[in-house]
Parts: sequence; C-alpha cells; structure tokens
Amino acid sequence: MKRPPFPKKESIINKPMRTGIIIQTIAQTGAVLTAFCIGLNWHLQSQGITVGNSLLGLLRYNWHGVDAQVAETMAFVTLNLCELFAPIRCVPKPSLSSAWGYSPTGGCRLRLGFRSSCFWLWFFVPFLQPIFNTSVLSLTEWSVVLGLSLIPAIIEEIYKAVLLANTHREEQPIVRGK
Repeated sequence: MKRPPFPKKESIINKPMRTGIIIQTIAQTGAVLTAFCIGLNWHLQSQGITVGNSLLGLLRYNWHGVDAQVAETMAFVTLNLCELFAPIRCVPKPSLSSAWGYSPTGGCRLRLGFRSSCFWLWFFVPFLQPIFNTSVLSLTEWSVVLGLSLIPAIIEEIYKAVLLANTHREEQPIVRGK
C-alpha cells in the first residue's frame, strides 16, 4: 500500500516478470531434463552399458527398444515437485519477499495442499505404473529428484534478491556532501 499504483500504460506482464518467467522456464526444463538424463544413465549402467558422463554420449546411443521407466518417472516426479514448489516461490510476489520465511508446516490451505500433494505423489507413483509407465523410485532417486526440483526455487530466490537490491538502490536518495 506504500507504493503508488502501476501506470495505466504499463503491461500486466512487465519486463521483470517476463525475465522471471523465462528464467523459471529454463530452470524447470533444465531440472526435468537433468533428472531424465541421470535416470537414463543409471539405467544403462545397470545394464552394463557405458555411454560416458556426457550428454552427447546419451544422445548418440541407440534407444530403440530400451525401456527407460526410471528416467521417465524421475522426470515426471521432478516436474510435479517443481510445480508444487511454484506457489510457495510466488508468495507474496509484489513485495519480493523471500519464500524462505514460508513454513510448510503451517495451517493455511496452500500449505495443506502442498503437504497432501506431496503425500499423494509419494503414495501413488507405485500405483501409476500401468497408466503412466512409471516405476518405484529408490531413496537415492528420490533425493536426486528432490534436489533437482529445488533448483528453480533457489534460482527464483536469487532473482528476487537481485530485483530487491536494484529496487532499494534506485529508491535511496543521493546524499551530496556539504
């Protein structure tokens, strides 16, 4: 309420918001593809096949007939967790407040929805096997997926900190010497 309203001619999606959307798109895509590539690499290693540690080795491999359930499941769960963390990252966006003050153990509906969605994701992945061609993830795979799904949230917090620093720098009056 302390800030004046935005000008009438300013777009609803302004430049900082567009930049944030692009950054988040790249971060989420990178996290999901990384989860998929890690799952593919682990699958090939379990079959005794080595393609190297590079993405190029994965791209050159002939994938015809290979069942990559673990990789698909890791990508699916990473995308779901990224989307579950999205509302937490965005609260409260206008003031550029940090999401680190958010407690997922509180009592509001958003927090309840977050907790129940995480529970259903954990509980139903084994039951989704025939429908979505998923597999049960090991504890190591869950930890990789959770870590990768936090990357967009961390990047968002860094972006908000940069925006907040720029906003404070622009708002401070210039004090000249006497």
